Order: sequence, then C-alpha cells, then structure tokens
Amino acid sequence: MAPREGTRPSKRHRESAADKHHKKRKSSSRPKSKPTSEPDSTRSGHALSADALAELNRHNARHSSSRPRRESISRAKPEVVRSKPRKEERKPKRIPRDNYDEDDYRDTEWRRQRKKKQRVVSGAILEEGRSKHLRGGAGSYDSLEREKDGLYTWQPPRNNKKKKIWIYAGIGLVVAIVIIVVAVVVSKKKSGSDDSNSSGSGKGDSPSSPSGGIGSIDPTSIPVGSPSWLDPFQWADTTDFNCTYTDQTVGDLPLMGLFSVWGDSAAPNPHAPALSQKWGSYASRPARGVNIGGWLSLEPFITPSLFNYPLSQGIIDEYTLCAYLNDTCAAVLEKHYATFVTEQTFADIAAAGLDHVRIPFSYWAVQTYDGDAYLFRTSWRYLLRGIEWARKHGLRINLDLHGLPGSQNGWNHSGRQGPIGWLNGTDGDLNARRSLDVHDRLSKFFAQDRYRNIISHYGLANEPRMTFLSAAAVTSWTEQAYKLVRSNGITDAIVVFGDGFMGLGNWQGKLQGLSNMALDVHQYVIFNTNQVVFNHTTKIRYACDGWTQQTKQSMDTS
Repeated sequence: MAPREGTRPSKRHRESAADKHHKKRKSSSRPKSKPTSEPDSTRSGHALSADALAELNRHNARHSSSRPRRESISRAKPEVVRSKPRKEERKPKRIPRDNYDEDDYRDTEWRRQRKKKQRVVSGAILEEGRSKHLRGGAGSYDSLEREKDGLYTWQPPRNNKKKKIWIYAGIGLVVAIVIIVVAVVVSKKKSGSDDSNSSGSGKGDSPSSPSGGIGSIDPTSIPVGSPSWLDPFQWADTTDFNCTYTDQTVGDLPLMGLFSVWGDSAAPNPHAPALSQKWGSYASRPARGVNIGGWLSLEPFITPSLFNYPLSQGIIDEYTLCAYLNDTCAAVLEKHYATFVTEQTFADIAAAGLDHVRIPFSYWAVQTYDGDAYLFRTSWRYLLRGIEWARKHGLRINLDLHGLPGSQNGWNHSGRQGPIGWLNGTDGDLNARRSLDVHDRLSKFFAQDRYRNIISHYGLANEPRMTFLSAAAVTSWTEQAYKLVRSNGITDAIVVFGDGFMGLGNWQGKLQGLSNMALDVHQYVIFNTNQVVFNHTTKIRYACDGWTQQTKQSMDTS
C-alpha cells in the first residue's frame, strides 16, 4: 500500500515550518477527517472505537481550559508580523551637543527615538531567509554607510563673520605699524649715511642721486627705442646706478648710470692718504694693490664655470663663448658682471690693508667691429660703478685695457685665442689704428675732474707678445698712444706699458723723453715647473735677488 503522502495533490503549496508545527498540535486534539471516496478497507485499518474517541474528547476538554492564552497569541503573532509590510525607517533626529571650542563649532550625535521593543519568535523566519523583514533587518554595506553619513558629514560653523573681520583688521593694523616703523628706521639710517658722506667724514663721499633708484623712474621717461645701455629697465642690476635717463657722452662714451655728485675724502686705511691728497713718490711710498681678473675680461682659469662645456664645442675664450651663447650672451655675462664683483669686494680689499686696484677691461666695452661676437658696452657700465665703489673705500685705480682689436698676444684673456692680429697680419695696421681710437675715447672720458684723483695708472696694452711681434712696431705704437692720452688730459696718472716678456734689461734706453711712465712687468712662478716647487722662503729670495737686479737694469738710462 502506497504511503499517504502520495495521495497529496501535486500543486499543493509547501507549508512553512511554523505551519507544520502548528498543524501537528491541532491534529492531536481532534481527529482528521478522511475523504469519503477512500476505500472502506483503508478506513477500517485506522478507525478508533467509540469509547476511545469519547475518552479522547474528555481529555482534551480538561486541558483546553488550562492552556495559557498567551500561547495562542505568541503563535499567531509571527503571522501578524510577517503579514505587515515594514514601515519606512525613521530619519534620525540631530541633537546638538554643548560648545567645545572657541570658534563656537558644535558637534552633533545621532540619536534615535526608541520605542518599546516586542519580542518576536524569529527562528523559523531566519530559517526561511526572511530576517530582513523583521525590525532591525539584516545588516548590509548600505545600511552601515547610512549610519556613518551623519558622523562624517562636515557641518558649517555658525556665522562668525564679524569676529573674523575684527581679527583681520587687527592683523592688518599690526602689519601697517611694522611697515611704518621699519620705513622710519631705514629712512633715518639713509639720511644719517648721506649726511656723513656729504660732510666728508666716514668712509667716503657717496654720490647722491637726483631721482633715487629704478623704482622712482617713470618708464615713459626713457625714449622708445633707446639702446640697452641707456635704458635701465633693460639692466639686470640697478644697484648704485643713477637710473635717470641721459644721453650725454664724454669722448663719445655714455655718462648714463653715473651720479652728478662725488667726493674724494675717503682713505683706504690710516697708512695711506685720502684720494683728495697727493700720493707722492711711489719710490718712497710703494703701492700695495691687487688685480681683479676674470671680471670684465673673462679668463677661463679664473671663472671656469663660464666655460664648462665639452671640448668638442671649442669654447676656449670670450669670443667663442659669446658666439655659442648668441642671444643669451647678454643675460649670462651681465649676471656675471653683477655678481662676480660687488661693493663688498672693494670693502674687503681696503680692509686687507691694500690701497690700489687694477681693473682689466677690453675694447668691446667701448666699440665693436664687423665680425665681433663680443657683448657690446655692457661691461662699460659695470666698470664705472666699480670705480665709484673703489672711491667710496678710498682705493686708487689702475685702468688696464686687457684686450685690443685683433688680439695683442693671441691668448684667451685677450678675448680670442689664436693668431695675433694686432700689429701683425693683414689687418695688423688697421687694428693698431682701432686701438688708438679706443684710447682716444677712453682718455677723453677719464680726463674728467671726477677721475683726476682716483685714476692713478692708465694702461695702454696688457702683455703685448713682443717675443713674436716686432719690438720696434710695438715701441712706436706705445709712443703714439702715450702722446695721445696726454694730449687728451691724462696728465697726472702714470701711463703704463707692458714689457712684452723681452726681459727688463732689453728696455734699457728705450722710450726716453716720455715722463711719468711705468714698465708693467708680470713675473710668474706658477707657470714654470722648476719654480712652482719653491718653498715660500726660496720664492722671496728669488724675487728679491733676481727681479730687483732686472728692475735696476731697466731704469738705467746710460
């Protein structure tokens, strides 16, 4: 006989666990009715006697009255909870906490209005996967995010606009007071310095400016199209320059950048006279000075950083450097001019006990010619400022024309390394005349009264290579240059000419009749491998014994 479950309809819905449990209890209290169509044989197998049924009814009647009412309620309640749709979750109510900082920000916390919870028998519901319909539901990522939203959402502070305005106003007032105080102090110091310089006391007479620095200059006061040396707004550095526009020249050389007032009251140290006083004989009071090389005339061994290029580039001197830099040459070299030597340089020289400064410069400060790659005239302005700084510290100047047209020695410090084109070669005579023209303009400019006391030496040509050039040609050119500068007003300064590495003895009897000249002798021991190993005592003995004897020979007029 087949099981009774096989007689169930196939489309009958599956009963929940709770329904099965409930129906089992009901079946114990009353008999289950059978279909009338079931065969009698089957029904008789399970029939109960009348006495048994009566006894069962009495038993159920006794216990039905004592069954707790809440049992039926608790069993029915899950059905009620399941049948009701879950209400929309209440939005949290924000309750501010107490103030906790000076900016009056308020922290908040989320609180939920709680209602009395009701106990629900949820075991069966959990088994069927319907726990999300219960109050509280199943946890999810979204629900956690909703809970955190309120905790991490920034809330704007209360409106403290008035308070911030007062704070900003206070800060602005303090800054204004500081600026005013600093301006007053600086103004007093500036005024005191100017008064000191004007009276001749202190370090020196600092020239005054009629218009101040570049900040006080109206750009419209500079004529449109002015060349760079006349336009201070094109200068990389305007420190201690008079930026008032002027196109005045002396010797066809610009005065632009110079102040109209100067003074010569400064002395470098207590052992040397002030600029306004005569130096006297250099035989009784020797000059103690230093050369400022590599500044306005580049020398690779002094400023190697400017020549830090691969050897394949062929950048070996100022000419090849300028040709390589091309449009950027002006910016690179002017930065060098402005930073390599400053006023502090001259202050340090004076503080070291020195009293003279030799400043080398080259012909392109005055003039350039076809085929030249040099930077024209920019170094001229820095030469003039350097002289004024030397004046301020009581230092006398030895002007040295370091590079001449065509190159007088073919070495890199003449501007262009290679063949000598001065008094030599196809353009030798042309470059000789060009050099005289440069001196014509220079001597006219430095013959002004403002330079009479400070220019102590005037150099004609640095190191002409007379071991290669014609000695007679160099001597003749030197005599012409001497007469030219003297006729232009260089009357007090000593005119300097180079010995040409001929040896001092070979100058005996030459250039007679030319007064107040000095033979420029460069004695090097660094380039001689036999001499460079000398200790200090040996070097001093070598200089005193050997150089003194040569000097006496050169001064012998017999």
